[in-house]
Amino acid sequence: MNYTVIPKSIVNFQTGNSKPVDIYVWATIKCCSNHKTNISHVTEEKLSLLTGLDERTIRRVIKRLKDAGCLTVQTIVKEDADRGFIRRNSYYIKPTSKDYFFLDNSFFKRNYPAKIAGFLLLLKSVCLNNTDTIQWSNSQIAKSIGLSRCTAPQKLDTFGVFFMKYNYEIRLKAVKLVLEGGLSVREAGCHLGCGRSQVHLWVTLFERHGLAGLKLRHGSYSAEFKLSVLKHMHQNHLSLLETAVHFGIPGPFVIRQWERLYQNQGAEGLRRKPQRRRPAMSKSKTKKVKLKTTPHEELLKELEYLRAENAYLKKLQALVEERIVRESGKEPKPSKD
Repeated sequence: MNYTVIPKSIVNFQTGNSKPVDIYVWATIKCCSNHKTNISHVTEEKLSLLTGLDERTIRRVIKRLKDAGCLTVQTIVKEDADRGFIRRNSYYIKPTSKDYFFLDNSFFKRNYPAKIAGFLLLLKSVCLNNTDTIQWSNSQIAKSIGLSRCTAPQKLDTFGVFFMKYNYEIRLKAVKLVLEGGLSVREAGCHLGCGRSQVHLWVTLFERHGLAGLKLRHGSYSAEFKLSVLKHMHQNHLSLLETAVHFGIPGPFVIRQWERLYQNQGAEGLRRKPQRRRPAMSKSKTKKVKLKTTPHEELLKELEYLRAENAYLKKLQALVEERIVRESGKEPKPSKD
């Protein structure tokens, strides 16, 4: 088969802090298993080559998966004439009956780092059926796949996960459901397929800035403005959401990024570094202009050329005669000028 059946229950693996790495190794074992018997005889050496992890790490991961009940391991020791006693593992994975997705086997050939590959599998397991869409907030995603609420947005950005941007109509509809329809922010979020915190931000922006607050877009901010935002937030002990609403910034996580840059690099880190571009090549080429010369000027140039040629020939003749003298020991004959 060109695909592997992955159960969505991988989000429930209780293997500790290395959960994404463990899931990727588990999925690799399943990819190398017999789809009828669900038994894999893949060696630790091959798992190391497929996942990019060393064999020692592979053994630790297999132990965690075995202890967590994610797979059954049977070890057989065989004697080899050249290599001595060899330990071989056989892995048995429970068959998947429901709530699964199909993973193209080319996924294992993309050379993702094990941590990123496992993280992507976790995200895929919480997508809507037969889609690559997640209609949850960052906190809901973090809770479902075992990430902390604070690190989820950072990891999602790092691993290249993109989220749908909600247009003005959806924002306005969410605000009306809360303020006019009497729904809670959670109920409005579930109704529209967006997060509770996102709806709460739209409602707060509307209450502070009116309809203009729902039309805010991320713009280019100067380093001085970013620094003033951070100072105001800390001096007045405001949250990220309160600061975003006060300054009309459409997303509080932007302020978190500024804060992180300031802590690591100081005020210089808040300055947007322009991308270097190659200077555009000028398409216009300078044309060589040929000046017309008179017959007299042409004769002078020809005479100058002949004089130079005559001088060169004389010098060449002198060099030849000098070499002949060195080789024969005779005096050279005087040249006729």
